[in-house]
Amino acid sequence: MYSSSARVAIDQSLSNAQRYPTVVTFASSEQVSLIRVMMFLLDRFSWTTISLICEDPNLKVPDGGVYYFTACRGFRTVLGGQKHKYNLHVHYFDPKIKEGDLDAYSSVLRNAATQSRVIVLFITSSPRLRDFMMNAERLGMTEGDYIFIAPRSPILPTESMQIRNGSHRPADSAFQSLMLVYNPSPNWAALHEVLQSIRNVSEVRYNKSLTNIEMLNDITVSAFEVMTILLKVIRDLSPLDMNVQNGITFRQLFLNRTFNPLSRPVYIGPKGMRMSDVHISKFNVTSGMMEVSDEYLSVAGNSVRTHALSTVWRGRDGPPVNRPFCGYTGELCLGGLAKTAVITLAVSISTALLAILAIFIAMYHCILGRSGHGAGRPWWDLRPDLLFVIPKPTAWKSLSSHEEVSTNSLGPVF
Repeated sequence: MYSSSARVAIDQSLSNAQRYPTVVTFASSEQVSLIRVMMFLLDRFSWTTISLICEDPNLKVPDGGVYYFTACRGFRTVLGGQKHKYNLHVHYFDPKIKEGDLDAYSSVLRNAATQSRVIVLFITSSPRLRDFMMNAERLGMTEGDYIFIAPRSPILPTESMQIRNGSHRPADSAFQSLMLVYNPSPNWAALHEVLQSIRNVSEVRYNKSLTNIEMLNDITVSAFEVMTILLKVIRDLSPLDMNVQNGITFRQLFLNRTFNPLSRPVYIGPKGMRMSDVHISKFNVTSGMMEVSDEYLSVAGNSVRTHALSTVWRGRDGPPVNRPFCGYTGELCLGGLAKTAVITLAVSISTALLAILAIFIAMYHCILGRSGHGAGRPWWDLRPDLLFVIPKPTAWKSLSSHEEVSTNSLGPVF
């Protein structure tokens, strides 16, 4: 039996029943579904160029950052492995930056902005994520041209975005360009008595007083779910059935089943891996809170349930485009006009000038023909005495029929 905590990524090789015939995983933050939903969003809105912003793997990562470190690596592996479909860029920042230091994130955000309009943030804490979005607002990246997507572990009651907090009301506009992607959180109200009992046992037996952060976390809930489900399976067995069980047959009792502990439904799939639904949240300007806009129902055949916020986008009628008209840095434009438009305009003007010149020559010879000076001569047969040349920009000269015309000295012919 194997239980993986919420903050650590699950190695998908554990689903190999031949290699691990007795393993069942219970991690509540299931990255396979998160990656699947990310690809669903990219395909749904035709986003193919993506920037990932992750903590620098060469620097020491805090304990709470292990989940996001492994999540970044998982997303990078899956999306980067489909080069025919996705154009992926990866940027790193220093995880040791103090929370509240907005300027420290400017460089990585500017770099990401020059390469894509879809930016995926793997940020450890909610306050740090808030700092990123506030910095993005200061850089003008939250007006609707960019979209920020933040995969999260199940949101804990000890974490708060503090979107509206006195003087921090400018964050309202910053968070309208953010989408949170996460597995459903536990029912914390239903778990109150259970968690309080855990705290009491810790104090009496281990002389350890648990803080709110230590008690109200998804690792504790995952452990509670494992024990609850395990007892449920054992109680369903008769003494005779229990005597004939081995590791492989006992594992079979968990597969393709939905269990209902106090915390939330838990579905174990056919490969012994927990499968979780995914919620997508957006900012509601009315309530000032992040609210569910879409539900990706992994257990129910990967269907999608949409809500009112699903069609709401910051400053526009639809999602940001994959690539702006003038490119990510304006490289496809000249002086505000697209290069293709400039080329098209130049060709059109040149064609029009040639057409006007041809009409002028035709009309000129038509008049000469009527006056008798050009009788019997085709319209394109120009006589030397009718040529005007520009030997110098400021000197015009008319050649008579007795002067020799040198083609080497002729300027533009009109």
